[in-house]
Amino acid sequence: MNKFFGIIALIAVIGFSTTACKDDDDKKDDGVYTVEETVGKLTITNIATKYNNKYVFAFESTVELIAVGSIDVNTETIKGGKVNNGTVVLKVWRETDTAALNYKGNDKNVTFMILILNIESMNADTNDITQFAGMGSVTVDFTNGIGTGSFSEEEIEIPSEP
Repeated sequence: MNKFFGIIALIAVIGFSTTACKDDDDKKDDGVYTVEETVGKLTITNIATKYNNKYVFAFESTVELIAVGSIDVNTETIKGGKVNNGTVVLKVWRETDTAALNYKGNDKNVTFMILILNIESMNADTNDITQFAGMGSVTVDFTNGIGTGSFSEEEIEIPSEP
């Protein structure tokens, strides 16, 4: 049963990854999806050492936040933040249909779904389950767009290729 839920969770998170890959219908009248510079920062601590040198992507749906290393609309990719010594620092944006906006909020008790991959970048075509390393969550209180939280891992069994 854990395999099944793990696969569903992975598919759901990869679905969220299309954040940086908006269709033309989602773009402003001028056809541009914009990414603002952001002061938003999320530091995630207590990540297991087995995830060092892997890449973290974080998604939150209530406040509509995304926390990643970077967003590149030209290549339609998002890059994860690299885990070093059990910690990763990500940039945080507030998502709209037409932009990733500077996040400087004071939201409390914000829970992110965390995806850890073996690869640095992903886009709408990323679907190789062998690149999946782990997942979990982090709950954070932000002050002026900056927050820190402790990683909580979800234990799932990753199926091997058939």
